[in-house]
Amino acid sequence: MHFASARQLIIIAVVWAVLLVGYDQYANPRPFASYWAEFKGSSTRPVVTSQDDTPRLKLSMPHLCCSGCLSDLRTALEPLTWLRSPTVALEPPSIENAETASPDIANANELDVEIVDLARVDFVALGRALEDAGLTADKIEMYGLGHFRLEVELPHLCCTVCSRAADEQLERLLRKEEQRRWLDSLTVNHVKKTVVVYARLNAVVDVVELTTALGRAGFSARAIRVVSGSES
Repeated sequence: MHFASARQLIIIAVVWAVLLVGYDQYANPRPFASYWAEFKGSSTRPVVTSQDDTPRLKLSMPHLCCSGCLSDLRTALEPLTWLRSPTVALEPPSIENAETASPDIANANELDVEIVDLARVDFVALGRALEDAGLTADKIEMYGLGHFRLEVELPHLCCTVCSRAADEQLERLLRKEEQRRWLDSLTVNHVKKTVVVYARLNAVVDVVELTTALGRAGFSARAIRVVSGSES
């Protein structure tokens, strides 16, 4: 009986480690510098905490040039009682002064919104409210929670083929093609007609990226809800 020499064992271990790192990089692309941080035991995930430790949204609005735009936006969000009234870092100019406002003021388009009732969150309803007001957001970023997941209700998941297509296409669009840092994993269930998207710890999740990926995959969500805590 012949046993491998120490040199052969080292070579096998190195080759095996390279293969594992290569597959991990393929499945979850990220800078190679992050591997050393993980080896030392520190977290490489984005750490975001809100000042009062509550879930929040940051809305990036391409068009928010004056007080009239802001007023229409606040009116559109009023029926969504799970949100507080949005606040802006820099108030847009009044309608009368909009033409003479500086470009910096006219482009102050980020709003901060506190989520007051997580159980009632529905990002599809939020997007519809903005559209009804003639507005749209190019980013809807949720943050302030450690562990949470998004439950996407898809009416058209009629069979296992649909389920497999949704799984493969969303995985490609959200991870491999776009390299989104917030995605941890996802599960598709054609019986319940849902896709559950798991966010990384303390991640900033852009819901617009998710809805765009769903559309490119050929699906339209009926509802997108937030779920925290353990699964039953």
